[in-house]
Amino acid sequence: MAGKSLVEDTRKIFQYISYIQYPLMLVTCYYMFMPMFNKMHNFWAEYNKALIFLGLAIGFSSLQDTRKTQNKISRIIFESPKYSMYFIYLVFFQTLGFIIFGLFGYFISKNDTIQEVSMGAFTFGMGLIGLLKSVIEMADNHRKVE
Repeated sequence: MAGKSLVEDTRKIFQYISYIQYPLMLVTCYYMFMPMFNKMHNFWAEYNKALIFLGLAIGFSSLQDTRKTQNKISRIIFESPKYSMYFIYLVFFQTLGFIIFGLFGYFISKNDTIQEVSMGAFTFGMGLIGLLKSVIEMADNHRKVE
């Protein structure tokens, strides 16, 4: 019994830590909308910052309890092995794309704009790795046995 209590307490702690995602999302919105109010000045630099904070927010969101679904659409996707596999592939290829783009932009590209958003794209891709882990766990936890 003591072991289960420790696991549940740890799960609750991570659940509370995952709420850091919400202020990070607000910071993301700030950086996404700031160029609109600033005559698009420093658009790519602000977009890069937004991607960095979005990646951090998604990383923190992956600390949530994956035994629970958030809404009806999630339940439909994760209860179906076919839909959940499509969703896993979608998140996987998005993750791979952002990480490759970030590494390419940082190390290879000579284009200033691509270099400017490469770190944000890479950080966002790293956050998507946490999301991918959560998606796989949710698909496993909510799969209906047919």
